Amino acid sequence: MKNKLSVIIVTFLVLVSCQRRETKASSKENLNQVDSKKTSPIENTQSSQKINESEWQGTYHFETSNRDEAKTAFNVVIKSLDNISIHIDDDGDQENYSNIKAEIINKDKIKIIYNASFKDDMGTIYIEKSDDDFYISGNPIYFINPGNNEMPLNKIK
Repeated sequence: MKNKLSVIIVTFLVLVSCQRRETKASSKENLNQVDSKKTSPIENTQSSQKINESEWQGTYHFETSNRDEAKTAFNVVIKSLDNISIHIDDDGDQENYSNIKAEIINKDKIKIIYNASFKDDMGTIYIEKSDDDFYISGNPIYFINPGNNEMPLNKIK
């Protein structure tokens, strides 16, 4: 009787062990299939958010002065999300950047890295739209206007 019980217990444990291995293998296979179907964050965002690129096209202007009355202005021209140019006038010091590509954060926000050599994202701005209003943000904007990381952005055309 004890031998039969031992055989039944061993058989049960072997079956449970096999079932667990099969479940783990199946789960791992499913994860691999999901990984192989993944696309880049930009592609995922574009397909799921259905970006209307024409809404972003235009010329944008932002200008402010700091406490020392030094004026900084950003002019951003978006021909397409793959062809952006930025002109920065920092109290007479001018910088131009062209052929920049935007990274789509969501259907209402894009990220523009205009100078990757800056530390702490100082060469990165974000443009966000809310209905017909646009806003510029990022570390350079916060540095220009401490206490406020988001400022209105004028869409000129």
